Amino acid sequence: MKSFYRLLNYELGTMLRGVLLLSLGAVISPLMFLSIHMNHSFAIYQRYETIYAESGCMMVFLVYLAAMLGLFLRSFYSHYSSSRSIYTLLALPVRREALYFSKLLALIISLMTLWAALALSIWIGFGMVEGQISGATTFLTAPHNGVFLAAIRSSFLSIALPSNAQALLSTLSIGAALATGLCYAAICERSKRYWGFAVLAAAIYTLIRALTYRMNMPASPFETFSLQANSLILLAFSAWFAWHGMRLVKRGAIG
Repeated sequence: MKSFYRLLNYELGTMLRGVLLLSLGAVISPLMFLSIHMNHSFAIYQRYETIYAESGCMMVFLVYLAAMLGLFLRSFYSHYSSSRSIYTLLALPVRREALYFSKLLALIISLMTLWAALALSIWIGFGMVEGQISGATTFLTAPHNGVFLAAIRSSFLSIALPSNAQALLSTLSIGAALATGLCYAAICERSKRYWGFAVLAAAIYTLIRALTYRMNMPASPFETFSLQANSLILLAFSAWFAWHGMRLVKRGAIG
């Protein structure tokens, strides 16, 4: 276990500064966009989820999410150019499964940190908007449970702050598929197992179906959809990515 913790600390160390900066940006940037939107006179009559969407905060988070995924890929491919090359890591006297899980867990921790930053930004943003509405008028006040109501009414906020077990399972399965899928994609590319991208394409389709359903986007009227079944399928894909990715690393195919 000590070897695994050392590998995990090493992997986190290569990403830590970027993770902290991106997470800090994910907290501060939406507050700036919310503040700019609240300068419009009509904003005090809008619901918080409407303000959040129209201010561009959702797009800001997606930019930070893409940057976080890019940071992981940069860390992953740096082993093929730095002094601590992938060959050195594979030659360490540790189980190669530990090498794989240290990389995967570092990515999961990074994504969970970004998720926490998103939740914090939503809560702080609501307090800021509530204060501006209360200061601008005496007859308009935001409800005390406004964040909870906004998460129910808003499709995006319901993904970020799931309000029931089924929504939480869906959010977690999306995150698991995203983390394991990205790690698996990098491993397949390095090991030249390009057929693995066909499985990734199927997982991406399943993930898009989940997001389409939860964002209330138009879908085919001839298709039935079960969010719970979709979540289980995404978890099955995640398990495959983790198992096969670990197997490729164990064989040294990424060297």
